[in-house]
Formats: sequence, structure tokens, C-alpha cells
Amino acid sequence: SALLISSILLVLWASLRGLQQALRDKESSNQQLQIARDEALASARVKAEFLANMSHEIRTPMNGIIGMNDLLLDTTLSQEQRALAQTVQKSSHTLLKIINDILDFSKIEAGKLDFEEIAFDPMRSIEEVLELFSERAADKGLEIGYRTGTPLPRTVIGDDGRLRQVLSNLIGNAIKFTETGEVEIQVSADSTNPGHLEFAVCDTGIGIPEDKQSRLFQSFSQVDGSITRRFGGTGLGLAISRQLIHMMGGEIDMHSQPGAGSTFHFSVRFGLPDAPTDLSPRLPLEQAFLYIGQRRQLPDQLRSWGLQVHTAQGYPDAVEVLASTPKVHVLLDLSNAPAPVHRAAALRDACLQAGLPP
Repeated sequence: SALLISSILLVLWASLRGLQQALRDKESSNQQLQIARDEALASARVKAEFLANMSHEIRTPMNGIIGMNDLLLDTTLSQEQRALAQTVQKSSHTLLKIINDILDFSKIEAGKLDFEEIAFDPMRSIEEVLELFSERAADKGLEIGYRTGTPLPRTVIGDDGRLRQVLSNLIGNAIKFTETGEVEIQVSADSTNPGHLEFAVCDTGIGIPEDKQSRLFQSFSQVDGSITRRFGGTGLGLAISRQLIHMMGGEIDMHSQPGAGSTFHFSVRFGLPDAPTDLSPRLPLEQAFLYIGQRRQLPDQLRSWGLQVHTAQGYPDAVEVLASTPKVHVLLDLSNAPAPVHRAAALRDACLQAGLPP
């Protein structure tokens, strides 16, 4: 029995020694993994800081090129010289956009992206961003505008620049991938928390196949290679927008159908000033307006400003509204009209025939 006990003790001792060695090997392996992880993180930070510094150094002379070229365009140039300078202008702005995307991406990766806390009017931000893209939309024959749901606060506290950046990226993409139709922003405030704003950027563009939508918000990712060749881009814009929206306390998603367009929904959370926020209509005018035309966005936008707006697609409907509504201001849509003066004269003649004063 003593021999048996000794044998058991020897086996237990050997097992214990083996377990201790396994624990030491495991601890050593964990330490090596931790060291490798720390080195990888440090290397990533160094790369991100290098990209941020290089992007900044490249952006400074690019701004000088853009500024000098803008001054050149203000001088007297021949038609050929102007065309060449305009090519420089477009190319330099495209390159600057790429540089800014890389700079923002590297700052996010390095954890050095700062956010401002300033008071601003969200409606003014939306309108000014749309104004920047109005010429591009007009060049493609697209209608562009916005609609509001619930009234927005006049003032919120947050980073106005980052909101404009997200909107600019989504609107720019919408115009880029839309050949006909419209691009529209829809915005509303949460009824219980007015500082929580919800946006939707809608277009009638080419759409995105469902099996490729999951790649949209990945860095350096495009739906497919032909998109990059045809439309350009780095594949960073949506990834950066997603990060910015998350940093502003919101979420972003999308739905799309090939050939029917896309809609990107996102929300952001802003603070509110200490004084009560004004949710009244922006233009509380008592006059009524009559819009005669085919565009849907313009009447909706006017109504969002608190205006009373009637619509008519033709002169018979317009005459009926004019006969029943006193002191109405007429907005005659002359877009794409071959002879605007004749259209205005035709409306006057229709009013005279109906017995209305000119």
C-alpha cells in the first residue's frame, strides 16, 4: 500500500509540474500576444499620424494652387485659356476633396478628431449646403430641395461643420449617381426631444443592388470596380460620414432599389440652448401664394416656411384659385420654358377671359 501511495503521489506531482509548465507557457504566450497587439496599435497610430501630417502638408499648397487659379479666372483670358484654367479648377477641387477625406480618416483612426460645441441654425446649414450643389444639379437637369416634417428648433448646440460635411457627402453622391429626376433632403425633429434631428437624403438615381449594400460603409470600398472608373472617388466618404454620425450620437442606414434610387437615413443628437427654443414657422406671412408649375419640391419647401401655398399645373386650375383667393401672389415656374414672356401673357389672357382683373 505504501508503494501504491508513493506511485499515486509521483503521478500527481508529475501532473502538477505539467500543469504549472502549461500555465507558464500560456502566460508567456499571452504576454507575447499583448506585446504584438501593443506594437500593432502603436504602428497604426504612427501611420495615422503620418497620414494626417502629410495630408495637412499637401493641403496647404493645394489651397494656394486653387486660390491663384481662381484669381487667374478673374482676369481676361482667351476661350482656350479659360477652358484650361477651369480644368485646373475642377481637378484641384477633386484632389482637395480626396486629401480632406484622407485627413479626416486618419484623424478618426488616430482618435484625434475634435468636435465643436457652437450654436447654429440647422435650417440655415441645410439651405447653404443645398446652395453649394444647386449649380451641379442644374447642370444635370435635376430638381434639388428639402422638406421639413415637424418644426425644427431655430438654434441647436453642436458641430455645424461636421453636419454640413455629412450632408455634403450624401448630397454629392446623390447628384453623382442620378441622371434624371430629383434629389431631396427630408428633415424633422423628434417631438419629445427637439435636439434629436432625423434626416433622409433621397434620390432617383441608379440604385444599389441589395447584395452589395453591406459594403457601402466600409473604408476604401465601392459597390464595384466600374463605379470607381466611371464616377471616381476613394470609397472613404460614406465610411467617414458613418463615423461622424456615430460620434454625434446618431445612426445611419439606407435602402435602395436598382433603377429606382436610394434613400440614406441618419439621425444626430444636438444640445439645446438654455433659453426656450423657438419652434414657430420661419416666415409667418399672411399672404397666400399660387404656384403654377410641375415641380413638387418648391411648394412643399414654401409650406415648410409657414406660407399658405396653392398649386396649379395649368391655367384653368390657376384661374379657379385666383377667383376664390383674394390677394394671392402668383409664382409662375418658367424653368425649361422656351418662351417665358408668352407663358406670362397666356396666364394674363386666361384671367381676362374669366373676368378677373389683370
